[in-house]
Amino acid sequence: MRILGFFLIFIIVSSFIVKAQSNLKLTDYYNNPTSYNPAYVGVTEGLFLKGYYTSQWTEFENSPSTQMVDFQNNFDNRNIAAGITVFNDTFGALKSLNTDVNISLDFESSQDIYFSLGLKAGINSFSTDYQSLNILDRSEFIFNENISKVIPIIGVGFYTHGNNWFLGISSPNIIKNKISTESDELLFKNTNQYFSTFGYNFYLDSFLFKNQFLAQIIEGIPISYIFSTKVIFKNYISLSLHYQPQYLTGGEIGIYLPGNLKISYGMDISNTIGISKYDNNHRFSISFQVFRGKSNWSDRQEFDKPYIVR
Repeated sequence: MRILGFFLIFIIVSSFIVKAQSNLKLTDYYNNPTSYNPAYVGVTEGLFLKGYYTSQWTEFENSPSTQMVDFQNNFDNRNIAAGITVFNDTFGALKSLNTDVNISLDFESSQDIYFSLGLKAGINSFSTDYQSLNILDRSEFIFNENISKVIPIIGVGFYTHGNNWFLGISSPNIIKNKISTESDELLFKNTNQYFSTFGYNFYLDSFLFKNQFLAQIIEGIPISYIFSTKVIFKNYISLSLHYQPQYLTGGEIGIYLPGNLKISYGMDISNTIGISKYDNNHRFSISFQVFRGKSNWSDRQEFDKPYIVR
């Protein structure tokens, strides 16, 4: 198992030589909009807090896992919102810790159409610990020395929505960075990422259907995209289906609790063959939201608005 873990680490590190790569899948981006669009903090109401955990390749030792904490606050009558996102990503010897501050300005262009402009600023702490691996050949240059670097992050985003739809465009980091070893061998180079999302809601009796399309564009890589449909019954329970062509199919169940709490569990199953047949992704989240002037838990906004993702 340790040998398999070594090969997985080698594959991922080798890919860093060409481009930066996150362990997040599109289903994880879908569930955490502030990770790719800072303007999203402007569309939530009141105070919002969410904890999120996801794991991949669970059949392997030292498989990837990610933990995220998202805090947002929309200030009353100030057309401004702010939030903090902490994102911890580990995969064997690779560790990445992001701390982002998201700020958005909110505008109303008409009675029913709103839009937000967002700015993301933060740092990424990237490090390796090759001593934790059972490496067969330590003469490889990428294993000669551990890396510890801090990389700046600057992202921008745009978000607009009406009563039944929303549209977003963003780039979570517009700064190009690279990491080299002391011998000037290139280890890490990130490329720009762009995200585009669109969603539309419709009602059928006591059910709300929330439909979303999310696309990820990375330099030099084919566009990846995912379709998602969520059915919510009176803000008591939600069921979601996700489909990323040629890659994964997934689902999620969410339960709404008194006190504006929601807990969710989801799983993705890979559609590809080979080693990725073990590429099952499990995720769990818990969220809490305070709506100003709303004391009844049945008033929660997700049932009424197209853009809230909890």
